[in-house]
Amino acid sequence: MALELASKLPTLFSDESSTVRQLSIDLFLKMLSFVEGQEKRTRRKEVSRSLVLLYLHLHDEEESVVEASRNTFLSAAQFLHWRQLEHLVQMAQFQQIGECLLAKRKKCAAQDFLSQSLLYLRSPQEALRREAVRFIGLLGQHLTDQQQTERQDIYYGLQGAQQDPSPSVSSLALQTLKILKEMRPRPAHGHFGQLVSRLRSTWRRWHSDRADS
Repeated sequence: MALELASKLPTLFSDESSTVRQLSIDLFLKMLSFVEGQEKRTRRKEVSRSLVLLYLHLHDEEESVVEASRNTFLSAAQFLHWRQLEHLVQMAQFQQIGECLLAKRKKCAAQDFLSQSLLYLRSPQEALRREAVRFIGLLGQHLTDQQQTERQDIYYGLQGAQQDPSPSVSSLALQTLKILKEMRPRPAHGHFGQLVSRLRSTWRRWHSDRADS
């Protein structure tokens, strides 16, 4: 029953109540301890799917949710034997986690990542919407020229985010969409590092402007 419950918990990570968010994330962490032996292999996909949600909530407005997300993300990375992710969480290098997730993802995970992050463009939290825009932009730059459906979904989502009531979110969405449209779809083994660098620079510029305001 505990393992069956674990598969339901991620739907509560984005609940409006910070208490529900924290408790559901904490409970997901506890559920990982119940997974043993062969069951670990069958649960890997489920744990992998939780990473994007936990990553986004590392930017939650509630410190208790951030702490719960950090502990659970670390445990999930250890569960998956993903040492680079472990290191980034331990060093609190949260901005690099999204890049790490995308660098190691399988092609089939693109739509899953995208559908999860697009939902956060409607989050009541400005910080989560802004981080979702940034992650979606990174994902868009990592798509191959065969993934046209995902690319169109990204364009549509970012166009909607340009109407966000927060100037920092709408401006970042505008800049991100402009970058994506200026770039040609990359081949299966393109220069992802250069693309990430451009979007990272855009993010840092908007973050700096927001800190100065």
